[in-house]
Amino acid sequence: MAKNSRAISDEIIVLAAVRAQMAAQLAGTSGHGPGAFTTGLLSVIDTVFGAPMDELLTGLPLPTDVRDALLEGSGPLGALMDIVYAFERADMDVLEQLRPGEADAIREFYAKSVAWAENVRSEMLNN
Repeated sequence: MAKNSRAISDEIIVLAAVRAQMAAQLAGTSGHGPGAFTTGLLSVIDTVFGAPMDELLTGLPLPTDVRDALLEGSGPLGALMDIVYAFERADMDVLEQLRPGEADAIREFYAKSVAWAENVRSEMLNN
């Protein structure tokens, strides 16, 4: 994705990696992990390519739940992304509504996701 995009900051790629990893961790053992990762990763594709999300997703063979999450914010994957977005905004009230009593776990997921994404950045810079 990074190599085929228009000139963008590596911060956008790191953001995509953080979202992907965090969404996958939030999915846990629900069976939505791979779709959650894909949804998080593609959540910035419109920014990366400077085109509307629906236009970019048209040619991609994505599962319906991933497509629905990205276009409408719906379904289980949309709900996971709501948690990711709420955390990014530091909206603790929304986080508490979405995942009562799990703020500490969500912070830990985020910290692990940032560490993983920084490794991705390092790999990108070394290639």
